[in-house]
Amino acid sequence: MLEKQAIMEKINCPICKRSNQNTILISRKDDISEKIFNIVQCDCGFKFLNPRPTSLEINKYYDVDTYHPHQKGHGIIYYLFNVARKFTYFWKLNLISKYSDGKIKHLDYGGGDGSFSKYVKKSDNQSISYDPITNNIQDFINQNQKFNIITLWHSLEHIHDLDNLFSNLDKLSDINARVIIAVPNFNAFEKKYFGDEWAAFDLPRHLYHFDHIALTELLDNKKYNIINKKNIFLDTIYISLLSKNKSEDISFFKMLKIIIKTIIRVIYNGPNFSSSLLFICEKRN
Repeated sequence: MLEKQAIMEKINCPICKRSNQNTILISRKDDISEKIFNIVQCDCGFKFLNPRPTSLEINKYYDVDTYHPHQKGHGIIYYLFNVARKFTYFWKLNLISKYSDGKIKHLDYGGGDGSFSKYVKKSDNQSISYDPITNNIQDFINQNQKFNIITLWHSLEHIHDLDNLFSNLDKLSDINARVIIAVPNFNAFEKKYFGDEWAAFDLPRHLYHFDHIALTELLDNKKYNIINKKNIFLDTIYISLLSKNKSEDISFFKMLKIIIKTIIRVIYNGPNFSSSLLFICEKRN
């Protein structure tokens, strides 16, 4: 278990840059550290963690066996996660193939263990995985490496310095490059059923909590156009499984009903209400 004392920082709203005086929206205990963290809402509507662990302090919230994406072992959730990942990698590769300009030159920004990049390279494509904990992004920039596809699969919400992130993306992007961003959706339909046990809160590792309006505004501020949006239905299943595991009030059959209802509503209402937002973007000239 982590120590309860942590080095925290208070920040201004990352979207509008206004005062760091915000309204507390949600207070929730982290399952790993047992420390309480606050999601606040700015006057502009953006929701984010404040105060938050510093960029040096945050690493210890990942370096634990009980954090599910890093877990190794057995169990239904672990098994289904690995099965779903195989289908997801196939789907992701088809997606980036569609939006690449010729041969794929791919950077997986925040790619964790690098398994998706390894999958992409099996099809005779170029792919590099960047993990901010183990790699230095400046090395890629200094080598003048350029990519026509950059993906951020559930990594944007983890990155402390968004200004520096988008500056790096600009330096690493080839002409007509596409940037594909996936983040949990604060307006996801299943969230209302799971309440405080909704797994995608993931405090304090998730620093920002986007809906489609906030993500659109951030991208517009960084001079990116959104050229398409997609649903990620497997994320509905995965997030619901993790949420059910946290909640004693949700049975397996009730979870299945939640998944089915969510998928039907997303099909009807569109990707702005999916469990995860997936935006395909390009830099404005």
